[in-house]
Amino acid sequence: PTMAADNCGVTSVTHNYNMGGTTLAGQDFPVGTTTVVWTIEDVNGRTDTCTYTVVVTDNEIPTFTCVGDQAFGTSTGFCVYSVTDASLDPTMAADNCGVTSVTHNYNGGGATLAGQNFPVDTTNVIWTILDVNGNSHTCTYDVVVSDNENPEITCAADAEVFLDASCMQILPDYTSLTTASDNCDTEVAITQSPAAGTEYTGEQVVTVTMTATDDSNNTATCTLDVTFT
Repeated sequence: PTMAADNCGVTSVTHNYNMGGTTLAGQDFPVGTTTVVWTIEDVNGRTDTCTYTVVVTDNEIPTFTCVGDQAFGTSTGFCVYSVTDASLDPTMAADNCGVTSVTHNYNGGGATLAGQNFPVDTTNVIWTILDVNGNSHTCTYDVVVSDNENPEITCAADAEVFLDASCMQILPDYTSLTTASDNCDTEVAITQSPAAGTEYTGEQVVTVTMTATDDSNNTATCTLDVTFT
């Protein structure tokens, strides 16, 4: 207060906040509304008071550090990338009043991405940090998962083809006798080189290469020998 005066003399001007005192300089007011009562007393014990409220609002947003965009290949044998640790979680979460939660929006949300599986594609992840007074802050990044795993292929056994009366014969189609599997695709394209129907004359051995190609253009090959007799 200012301009404290009395006809006979003032003995004290004090407040009731935090054990009281003659000044609020150096005092800390918490978030919320605090009522302060000042009392002036004269030399004859007469008093007067004035009252006001000090309203403190937390307008400072919390902070944290997110990773940047991430790129992974699928986990071996699976069509997803499996997060095995907390390396995709934010770090250095802090706030002037206190952090209540750090959560993500992926697959139902949660406080960590450890144990989550990301599909082959680009997934946008949004993290939100919330402080005790309802202030929030977000960060976002992409998790890009690619299928870099080659399919597996098994060729038919080596084969023998008998030449006809003119000592000629065509190469059979071995795609149906070749098996292939892939971590992502249920049906893998199989091609043959030289192509089925290629004509050969005379006795010889031809090495046939079978190629399996998945939807991500990963390939695997195997060979079989075809003996023209």
